[in-house]
Amino acid sequence: MADAEDKAIEKHAEKLAEKAEIKADEKKPEEKKHAPKKEEVSALGRNLNASLKHSMAVCAFIKGMRIEQALEELALVVKKKRAVPMKGEIPHRHGDIMAGRYPIATATEIIGLLKTLRGNCVAHGLSLDRAHITYASPSWAVRPQRRGGRLGKRTHILIKSREVAEKHG
Repeated sequence: MADAEDKAIEKHAEKLAEKAEIKADEKKPEEKKHAPKKEEVSALGRNLNASLKHSMAVCAFIKGMRIEQALEELALVVKKKRAVPMKGEIPHRHGDIMAGRYPIATATEIIGLLKTLRGNCVAHGLSLDRAHITYASPSWAVRPQRRGGRLGKRTHILIKSREVAEKHG
């Protein structure tokens, strides 16, 4: 009885091995699919845990910068070495700006978006040296209910980048 089961198992294993060989022969070498080159790439962050006011200030701060430069500046903001310029009744800071704050939570959320944007630039064939942030816009997201009837902070942020020709002179 055991011999019959062993033979059946061996026969089944041989059939599976033959099928695997046939499938391996049928496979064609996979060609890498490159995404078509785009003029503009974007990264969208939905329901980010960030203040809309701080997001507006940080987006205005990074607009026009190269992606790598924006990442470096926001890393300094997280370390509290560089303040983000803000309007309103906010005290003065050391350095070359009048009033500002260190929106750490917003900066970390936007750093993640900028890394996504950098990956999208590479995937779509844009040069990172010439890609500048041309559009950065936050907007309200759904505001979750918190304890005591308060509303939480959530923000959608859309960042777009395109290659900008270098200015000579």
